[in-house]
Amino acid sequence: WRDMRHVLSDWSASHQNTCGWNGVSCNKFNAVTTARGLGYIHHDCSPPILHRDVKSSNILLDVDFEAKIVDFGVSGELDRLGNEYSTSGFVGSHRYMAPEYANRLKVCEKSDVYIFGLVLLEVVSGMKVTGDVAYSEGVHITQWIRNIIQMEELAELSALD
Repeated sequence: WRDMRHVLSDWSASHQNTCGWNGVSCNKFNAVTTARGLGYIHHDCSPPILHRDVKSSNILLDVDFEAKIVDFGVSGELDRLGNEYSTSGFVGSHRYMAPEYANRLKVCEKSDVYIFGLVLLEVVSGMKVTGDVAYSEGVHITQWIRNIIQMEELAELSALD
């Protein structure tokens, strides 16, 4: 088993225009197994569990790139109704933080799903969550995606002229 963070850190500049890192193509990483794992802890465990620290270093990959979610050290029980609940302080990784958690310290299963979306963006973009020298140092991946969308919208508007 090897954690995704190390697989991702092996990515090099020569792979910028490909999907994935250092031979790990997007079609090799089985994101579905991670999604099923989140679904299991959210819906099939009793009581349901909220991971609260899904990130690339907490997803292990085997030789076939099947994923396992690990490190439940900051996890918590989820309200059976799926309601948000407040926390007394921040736990987890600041870079992988859902907006509702950052703004109000409220968490729910959607928080884990949002954070998993950040991991998927890392996989398909080849960029770390908080920026990569090849793109723009210090820019969070969500802002980087917003910038791309805005540039594409501007290009579409200028094509209409």
